[in-house]
Amino acid sequence: SKLDYVLVAAIMVVIGLYGVAPGVGAGSFAAMVLFTIRYSLNSPIYQSFSGADFHSTVDRPPAQQRALRQRGAQLHVTRVPSLLFFGTANLLYNSVCKRLDDPHQPPLRHLVLDFERVTEMDSSTEVSFAKIAQQAAAKHFDVLLCGVPAKLRSKLAAVAEADGPVQLVENLDRAVQWCEDRILAEVQDARAPAGFDELLGEFFGDADQVA
Repeated sequence: SKLDYVLVAAIMVVIGLYGVAPGVGAGSFAAMVLFTIRYSLNSPIYQSFSGADFHSTVDRPPAQQRALRQRGAQLHVTRVPSLLFFGTANLLYNSVCKRLDDPHQPPLRHLVLDFERVTEMDSSTEVSFAKIAQQAAAKHFDVLLCGVPAKLRSKLAAVAEADGPVQLVENLDRAVQWCEDRILAEVQDARAPAGFDELLGEFFGDADQVA
């Protein structure tokens, strides 16, 4: 980019005026500042959707499908981009707070963060996830971290506890299924059909047609 060419020219000017070491030092510092600004401007969200529109691969009966469409907005799924560091992680935390404070949405009960695309994560991002965990404990919602690469699990292990609001889950489908099961457990008329006749009754309604 043009800014990179300006940086190269500025380094050469500093080297000419003050020597090689100051020029390299100033260039390195400027490059780090530019890196931080550029990636902080990028969205910390690759994709984001509600549980009313996005479902697990579990084949559920019609009554449960209706219940998930009606109550699915209690579940919020966010797919995280490839690079996480303190700038983008803080923006991710702010996006979670924005969803919590949205008066047009039902109270958040389940938050799924998908790390499948994440390749690198700065250690400073742990602070942002610890803040998300504090929000989850205070406002009573679950946080499921799914698809976390093996090399990054140790960085998130501190915020994920067996009995806490934050859990590590194998993949996105398992995480969404876990949340759906808990949403359906609170809906009395969304139980699974007791038998095949009852299942057909949900589709046809007429007992003669079911027979």
